[in-house]
Amino acid sequence: MLEALLQGFTDQVRQGTGRNREDVCRTVAEIESSGGTAQAICADVRSASDARQVVEAALNGFGSLDILINNAGIYPSCPALDVSGEQWDEVIDTNLKGAFVYSQAAARAMIEGGRGGGSSTCRRCVRFT
Repeated sequence: MLEALLQGFTDQVRQGTGRNREDVCRTVAEIESSGGTAQAICADVRSASDARQVVEAALNGFGSLDILINNAGIYPSCPALDVSGEQWDEVIDTNLKGAFVYSQAAARAMIEGGRGGGSSTCRRCVRFT
């Protein structure tokens, strides 16, 4: 999905993040092969400190931050009625908290940089049957 969201930005600088370094590096290679510039960073979307580190890496690598696309999301591979409390906590931490901590870190950097910017959150529908 990240690749689809980034289509049309091949002349721009982008940063790929994720927990799986192999997947992140593959995405970066695809971006670079299409003429873009990219940076790979492995991070936990649920972590506010990781969010700050990712934003700092973007600023150090590219000089500014203009947009953030929150694209991380999970859902257990079982019907909603079978989801445990622990599984639901992980969904909330990833899907909601993650979007918040990254948006907050990015917004701070954008404001401090005097550039403004934007944040986009991608959503997923959940089937209950």
